[in-house]
Amino acid sequence: MVRHGLKVYSCIRDKWLLFCCRTAEEKRRWLDAMEEEHRLVAKDRQDGLEFPPAARQLARMAARCQRRPPSKPRSK
Repeated sequence: MVRHGLKVYSCIRDKWLLFCCRTAEEKRRWLDAMEEEHRLVAKDRQDGLEFPPAARQLARMAARCQRRPPSKPRSK
């Protein structure tokens, strides 16, 4: 049993994803953010904003290859 969870279906991966939140307020913020993102994507589609496949591929590569900041060395 999960409290304050979100169950989302991914059509691309054909599987369910479970997001767990610590509080009901955090869950509400996530739902609001998802709703806002959905609204912005719908507005972009309505306005005719579309990126060429090459630009999408470059964005995917950049996100995949993004470097993480180096971690601090541990002292002994």
